[in-house]
Amino acid sequence: MKTNGATWKAYLASWPQDQWFDDSDESVAGMELDGDDPADDATVTFTCGVVYATRMDQEGVSLVSHFRKWQRSLSVTTVVVEVPRAKLDELKAWLKTNGGKTVT
Repeated sequence: MKTNGATWKAYLASWPQDQWFDDSDESVAGMELDGDDPADDATVTFTCGVVYATRMDQEGVSLVSHFRKWQRSLSVTTVVVEVPRAKLDELKAWLKTNGGKTVT
C-alpha cells in the first residue's frame, strides 16, 4: 500500500494514546522509516504490520486494513501537488472556492 507522507503522519496522529503497531515494513524510497517523520510529499510504502488497540490487546488488526478503514472514515483527503510558483495564488483561490484549503 502507498500513501504520501502528509497522510501517513495524519493517520498516526489520529490514534488514541495507547494504540501502537508492530511487525511493519513502512519505507520511503526503499529506506526504512524507523520512527522518522517522512516529508509531506514522500511516498510511504507499507505492506504488513499489526495495530494493537492497547498494550493488553493480544490479537491486533492488520495495519493495511486499519489504514484503509481510517481513510474511508475521512470526509477529506490530503493531496500533495506541485504547481508553478506563478500559479500558486490561483490554485489557492480555486481551492477556497471549492471548499478546499492549503495545509502548508
